[in-house]
Parts: sequence; C-alpha cells; structure tokens
Amino acid sequence: MSHYVTRLTLPDFGRYADATPHLAKVTVVAGPNLSGKTTLVRALEFALTGRAAGLAANESRAFVRDGRDRLRVEVTLSTGSEQPLEVARTL
Repeated sequence: MSHYVTRLTLPDFGRYADATPHLAKVTVVAGPNLSGKTTLVRALEFALTGRAAGLAANESRAFVRDGRDRLRVEVTLSTGSEQPLEVARTL
C-alpha cells in the first residue's frame, strides 16, 4: 500500500506564520536559500516522528516561530482507502 502526504499545515512553524503548501503525489520543493525548503522537510519529520534531523530532542523548540509559545504541525496522508490518516503534533 502506498501512502503519500496530501496536506501539510504549518501554523507558526519555523519561517512560516501560517502555511498550507499545495502537495501532489510527487512534489518538488525549490527556491532560493533561506526560503524554507528544509523547514518543510523538518516539519514533516517532526509531525511523523516527534523529532527533526540535526536537533536533539530538547532542541525541538527551535522550530517555534519567534514571538510564539508553541507550534503545531498537521499532516494528512493518503492511505489507499477512503479514510485518510491525519497526524497532528504540538510542542
């Protein structure tokens, strides 16, 4: 069974104040340096595993947007059935 991300919501995650990027079965993320490409990947990793590459578990708060006290990431995955899998993680 093939799973893929159909929706990613980033309210106050890293560089993003409130973002819901368009995702397809195959998505290419491109842009200039410091535009948030790595942040998208780390947001997915954080949502699905509770951690992000390059950060120790106690450093995850580094993704909390400046001036905010928490972050939330929401991911919806296609599961091949009519019912998608929704994952949300808050820190």
